[in-house]
Amino acid sequence: PITYPADPMQAGRMVANQFGCRACHVLDDGKGGNAGPDLRISGQKLGSDWVKHFLEDPRSHGKIYPVRVSRMPKLALNPQEIEIMAKYLLAMGKRKEPLAKKLDVTTVSAAEMTEGKNIYVLRCTECHNLGKVIEIPEAKRQGPDLGLVAGRVDYDWSKAWITDPKKIAPNTKMTLPGITPEQIEAVRKFVWKTSQEMSSHKNE
Repeated sequence: PITYPADPMQAGRMVANQFGCRACHVLDDGKGGNAGPDLRISGQKLGSDWVKHFLEDPRSHGKIYPVRVSRMPKLALNPQEIEIMAKYLLAMGKRKEPLAKKLDVTTVSAAEMTEGKNIYVLRCTECHNLGKVIEIPEAKRQGPDLGLVAGRVDYDWSKAWITDPKKIAPNTKMTLPGITPEQIEAVRKFVWKTSQEMSSHKNE
């Protein structure tokens, strides 16, 4: 058995080195491969529960980033190492709350849902599916399926991402949406409310 340090960064680096994560991912020092996402950004947005489920069986989640050629392999991580990696991402993202924040759906008006849906259809359907609610041809799917976003990505973080994705990830294929702050609020409320409702129906 390996004794890991209590510090999440130090313990995470040990596990990352053991499993060769740097070959595909940029780690906390800004160095690494680009076959997979930059884990500094992943740490800003991903809920720890989702990270742990993903690391247990990456392929069960489907291909999250259709545009990427590489797929995350299933590593022989034990439960302790999975917990360490979840905390490592959280530390890289400088977040204290492990859960991805969700939307309070009671704050969303019918007018916002209508406006958000219109913006989504006009701007987001060039690259993103929204589960079975709004489907696009497979050839157009360059970004993640946003029908699954609420259980994965922090709602608060999404505002900065939609506003200026290249400020967060200069090499991202996500384009500047060119919409107003009010429209950003409407579209992200529409996406998260739809995603949360899809998830609740799935669990019923």
